[in-house]
Amino acid sequence: MATSKYINTKILYLLVFLQLLGIIGGQIIINPPDLDEQMEEFLKENSEYESVKSFEKGEDDPEDQDEEEEQGPGILTVGIHFIDTEYTMDYYKKTFKAFILAEASYDCEKCFEAEEMIDKVFKLFAMNELAYKKKELPIVRREVPSLTHPRISIYFKGTLYEYQKGCHLDLFISFLNRHLFPVVALETREDIEEFQDTSKEWVENTPLYNGKYRKLGRIFDEMEKVTRVIAFVSDKKEHQYELKQLKEAAKELGFRDDLRIAKIVNKDLVMEYKEEMGTKWFDEGSTNSMVVFSSSKASGSPLNYYDLSSETVHLSYWINSASIEHLEKMNVFSVQIMESMHMPMYVAFVDVKKKKYVERSNQLLQVIRKVAYDYPYFLFGYFDNNSYDAKKNLIGIEGEEMPQFALFNPPNNVTVVFPTDKEINQENIRLFLDNGLDAAMKGEPIFKDQPKKKSKSNKSKIKETNDDL
Repeated sequence: MATSKYINTKILYLLVFLQLLGIIGGQIIINPPDLDEQMEEFLKENSEYESVKSFEKGEDDPEDQDEEEEQGPGILTVGIHFIDTEYTMDYYKKTFKAFILAEASYDCEKCFEAEEMIDKVFKLFAMNELAYKKKELPIVRREVPSLTHPRISIYFKGTLYEYQKGCHLDLFISFLNRHLFPVVALETREDIEEFQDTSKEWVENTPLYNGKYRKLGRIFDEMEKVTRVIAFVSDKKEHQYELKQLKEAAKELGFRDDLRIAKIVNKDLVMEYKEEMGTKWFDEGSTNSMVVFSSSKASGSPLNYYDLSSETVHLSYWINSASIEHLEKMNVFSVQIMESMHMPMYVAFVDVKKKKYVERSNQLLQVIRKVAYDYPYFLFGYFDNNSYDAKKNLIGIEGEEMPQFALFNPPNNVTVVFPTDKEINQENIRLFLDNGLDAAMKGEPIFKDQPKKKSKSNKSKIKETNDDL
């Protein structure tokens, strides 16, 4: 029975393939006009494609597999649009307002996993489980011989947004959704209350999911940071520019898995919240405000908000700044935010559990909290998790002694470590912050009794720091 099903399936594949080429019937058609419709019909009718869950888990009916199928698709085999020249790329940009660009190298072993993910995305669009403007989103392929890792991007209205989070299907779809539909439209009080609750996953209702949202589930539950932003706009005609800037900022920040941005333009509802929340969410004389809700905020702490009626600021920078604390407890999302801001970073490594380190670690954190507000051109963060020990070496911190801290400036590729023989107090830390980077660049000592050293600027090391933190 299994053998018969296997043979019938193979025959079906062959017939469909020949029919698509136009060979059956005595003619060869190079570009059959109904290829997309035939392929979609074939995918729907073939029993191997019945369950989207099988794509998600990488499972198929064992009876329908042979060794070649178990290996998954080969590199650059998924998709029907290929780029071989810059002219072809320009053609696709003009033809499609949006498409997925999946680049790979035939010598790239890590590209196989990405190929499987792209294959699943292709099938989900073919089965109408995903949709863009009620049809499939084109997948465009390009060979880049020098690649050692797959490179997947979204082209949307003139800009390429690169995806850098591996090959998890639903994370990629979420990334896709944040760029194609960058701002969520909230329409009711219930919508607002659900969206601002960062303890719960927001259920998307954008057209991409075609009525059935694919939850992140356990991935969301394990996120160490969740950030939501709501723009309250009482007059959308008067603030068209601000709404456009908000949309651009949302696309620019679409790389952040922790972030989702929304707007509410119902004047009556905005006025209700203005009256109810007052200066907790709005400036005194304004009815237009952008409010940040973060899971890392302590309950009852003041929320960060920005008056949309005031002088214009760079919204993506402001949202990033408002997403972190003056002294941020670091995690993978915090590092991602800080790196994208391209500012000097003060990073401390503390241990508030081991008895011999607790007192000095708490003393350091207390001092930093006092001085951080006086240095707005620095970003301050600390790690208190032993799993980050390996990262100390990447910014020049050696040994197991705690606490330790350093300054590093990604734009200038400079790093400098606070001397372990110096007392942790406000005076020394302020001196370190004031003179540390300049002294390191000039090869001069920070403290008077410190021997002169050569600068340890190391481009490759700093690049590794930025990639690994």
